Amino acid sequence: MSPRFSKADWSDPQRVQHMVKIYRIRYDTAFWNSLSRLVGPTPREKIVDLGCGPGLFLVDAAQRFTPKKLIGIDASDEMLSVASSFLNERVGSSMFELKRIDFDKEALPLEQNSIDLVFSGFVLHEVSSPLSHISQVFKVLREDGLYVIYDYVSGDKEAFVRLMVASGMSEETARARYPHMCRHTATEIKTLMKRNGFVNVQVLQIDGARALVRGVKPSDPLAVLGSSQSIPKRSPAPWDDRPALTCPRCGSTKIIRVLNEWALSQGVQIFECKVCGKKFYERDVDDLRPTF
Repeated sequence: MSPRFSKADWSDPQRVQHMVKIYRIRYDTAFWNSLSRLVGPTPREKIVDLGCGPGLFLVDAAQRFTPKKLIGIDASDEMLSVASSFLNERVGSSMFELKRIDFDKEALPLEQNSIDLVFSGFVLHEVSSPLSHISQVFKVLREDGLYVIYDYVSGDKEAFVRLMVASGMSEETARARYPHMCRHTATEIKTLMKRNGFVNVQVLQIDGARALVRGVKPSDPLAVLGSSQSIPKRSPAPWDDRPALTCPRCGSTKIIRVLNEWALSQGVQIFECKVCGKKFYERDVDDLRPTF
């Protein structure tokens, strides 16, 4: 990635104040209507905001979902300082907790199976390993807990440019930022969630540049894996009673699977022949075992 497209300096006070200023543009009525549809009426007692920034989403979430506990996690001390001020003023100090971590280097500082709703706004395109990031979220959610990802999505560059210009970014910078800030399509985010075990994954596209993707942590993950209704019908897995997977070059059946994050996100499995070293791939092969 080009250095000029690296992560923004969220320790810059001007950037922090800019995030406060454009909050209502990014979290507009269309966003809240979509989020309400995805979350539903079930009470969510403990809510976590990953990349909470100045804390304004948590302030609104406290009013809309009436949780008992709010947890904001961010990589910037400056952002968390502003968030603390807003939350102290509007929800009270006993209701929230703020934590600082580097999402690329540290695990989520949350107890497993403890959270009702995890939300992340405009974070997924910034983390270096989206698959690992989503896997961590899955672990900290309670059974039937929800994970909602809100992010810029690729596919409509002009819609992205219009949205960024409305937020105060120059058109030149906005065009240069695409597709860095639109790293995934909504379908790719949906695939990443399914790969990590989430079920009932739904996508709500707000406009050409923004989408919400929601996944549910199943109450019985093993039952889900064994259910033909929960997993779309795919090609036979290489280890079932069908003919063994063979190397297209030498015909050997001594094949191993190569773990590759990009391939998994695209629904592709990469294989390597242990006899001749040939690498090849198959699409839509169920990934039910770490190796075979």
